[in-house]
Amino acid sequence: LHPTPLILSTAWTEAQDTNDRFYKDGISPCVGKIIEKIDNERLEIANLYGIQDLRTTLEALNEIYGGNSETICALAQESGIYDDILAPENMCSRYITEDVPFVLVPWYHLGQAVGYEAKAMKSIITMASVMHAEDYMETGRTLEGFFESMREQPKQSAMPTLKKAI
Repeated sequence: LHPTPLILSTAWTEAQDTNDRFYKDGISPCVGKIIEKIDNERLEIANLYGIQDLRTTLEALNEIYGGNSETICALAQESGIYDDILAPENMCSRYITEDVPFVLVPWYHLGQAVGYEAKAMKSIITMASVMHAEDYMETGRTLEGFFESMREQPKQSAMPTLKKAI
């Protein structure tokens, strides 16, 4: 959720003289569509692993905040919880430095492992990599690292661990 509006609001963030509200100002209808596309890619990847009981991000947020919004953009606009949350002051925010390498990159690699190309997800990873001059596909959490950590956990089935990670 976080990397997309921040990356797509780079100019505002770098202006440094604004008090943009991260969710209210940063999640427009078009930005919301991109967030929803990335979320749909996540669900499609999970489905390819036989995991069909994941909620959409919108469903989870509606449940957490007691809403019934129909889109991510509508949720950002309608939910009072987002009224006063300001955008990060710069592009080195954890919204990118943590969410891209440790959330988006592993999801992308999970998709690639089963032949699925998550194009919207990859676009955000690529833009973040260019902005930070760091190849997050290489430095982020990879499947090799994930499965290597599982080797240290003998007698444990991969699927419950994978499902827990997802």
